[in-house]
Amino acid sequence: MGMYRLENIAQLARQMRFTPIPRRLDQLALCEDFLLQLQPDQTYTIDQVVLAITGYQSRRPDATLLTGVALQHDLGLLMEQVSDSLQLHVNSSPEPILTIDDAAQRLAITTKTIQRWRRRGLPARRFTFTDGKRRIGFRLSTLQRFLGSTSAQELPAYAAGGLARPRTLTWLTDRATCLASRGYWRSLVGHRLGRAGGMSPTALAAIVREHVGQVDFALEPTPELRRQVVELDKAGQSHRQIASALSIPSFGVYRIVLESRIHRLQRKPLRFIDDPLYHQDDAAAAIDQIVGQQVADASAEITPVPRDLPPYLRDVYRIATLTPAQERGLFLRYHYLRYLASQAIQLLDPQLSRWSQVGVAQNLLQNAAKVRGQIVAANLRLVVSVARKHARPGALLMELASEGNMVLMRAVDTFDIHRGHRFSTYGVYALMKAFARCIPAMLAQQSHLASPESLPERCDPSTDLATRTSDLREEVNHLISRLDRREQDILSHRFGLNAAPQTFQQIGSRHNLSRQRIVQIERQALAKLRDLAQHQLPGPK
Repeated sequence: MGMYRLENIAQLARQMRFTPIPRRLDQLALCEDFLLQLQPDQTYTIDQVVLAITGYQSRRPDATLLTGVALQHDLGLLMEQVSDSLQLHVNSSPEPILTIDDAAQRLAITTKTIQRWRRRGLPARRFTFTDGKRRIGFRLSTLQRFLGSTSAQELPAYAAGGLARPRTLTWLTDRATCLASRGYWRSLVGHRLGRAGGMSPTALAAIVREHVGQVDFALEPTPELRRQVVELDKAGQSHRQIASALSIPSFGVYRIVLESRIHRLQRKPLRFIDDPLYHQDDAAAAIDQIVGQQVADASAEITPVPRDLPPYLRDVYRIATLTPAQERGLFLRYHYLRYLASQAIQLLDPQLSRWSQVGVAQNLLQNAAKVRGQIVAANLRLVVSVARKHARPGALLMELASEGNMVLMRAVDTFDIHRGHRFSTYGVYALMKAFARCIPAMLAQQSHLASPESLPERCDPSTDLATRTSDLREEVNHLISRLDRREQDILSHRFGLNAAPQTFQQIGSRHNLSRQRIVQIERQALAKLRDLAQHQLPGPK
């Protein structure tokens, strides 16, 4: 922003730099409030400014008048310099901090527009970012307040389309009336016209509320309606189908689903194990190089396949194990992708973000899930090995292997490569703890099923447990065979019947279907199995 235009404000800035830190933070917040309420076409006395920012009222009144335009410039510069003296770190903020590029991308405008906004009163602060550099940043709430305070007269300055002032309100009224007749509610109009005019939806919604109040908008969607939209979307229905079924605009379905997806992503903090490498510009390339490293020793130990294993468990021994370098690289990649996803999710805002920004976060999470699948697949023989040592009558090998697969997936999330251990050591410990908890429950359940009171009259209590188990397995296989091939494949890969369990996204990629559609097919298949089990339909001849 350069030099101060008003010597009074320059002197105030120098005094504030020596104020105690807690008081300085309060004054910074008061200065931001005053700057957001400041009118550029008015004049203010220096006493008014000092009182509003510091709470101090001079005993010697000073009636010196300061123009609003000059104050906008100087108070913005004051906030940057005072915040710089506080050495604020971006991680210390309870809300997302946007750089100039972040704000421009989020609002679909140029960085020049952001710089123009700073001159017109957009409060900014200096923060130390994760790369150790100090840069200008905007608190998300501050940006929203600034956009919400924008008046209709300022609309041409913010519209990327360059709308002329005489026709702005006419255009806005006509478009708002047209959208209202199609069932749009007021905030939805702000989003739609914000896209068309290149403006922030928050600012446009405020202008619509102030100047287009005579239009009869539809009521805002109720929580129940929003829940119905989300449920239908999860069931795999298109936005057009949902809009037709619930009699709301397709764009309204889009916004509700988008906001729901953002809330779902932000509901639970995404955990990752940080590494200094993640904050370097060439982090992705460095991690790829680590993953690509190979061990020159061709005499690596080959684990023999136990002969007593079922065929579907022998396949896990055909998957190559990871070298120490590859294992380290994959864990670095996994947590790096989750770190990037966490950063992307933190920048999401239900009112300002678009689907492309949500897609970035979702793609990062899907790629992280694929990397976790690679690590789990390379360690499945570990699950089989530990499960064989714990298997006993009443605790079947297949049941233990299925439980172990889930334990291994959770272990990947919490394993820290910086401690110097191999994942196999950590995994064995996690599997042993899990089996120690689940085996007694399995034995108790089998004991209950084997008791004479729990057996049907047609069953013989003296029947061998292995025989009953074999019969049960045949009955399950028979029930599953009644499903179509796609349902069989989805259940098999979802519950790890023949290999490691997969996520809905991974299964969806196999069938070129969305995650929601896979969830829907799984529910239908399980409902069919329950119906078949209740009616005990005869098998195919």
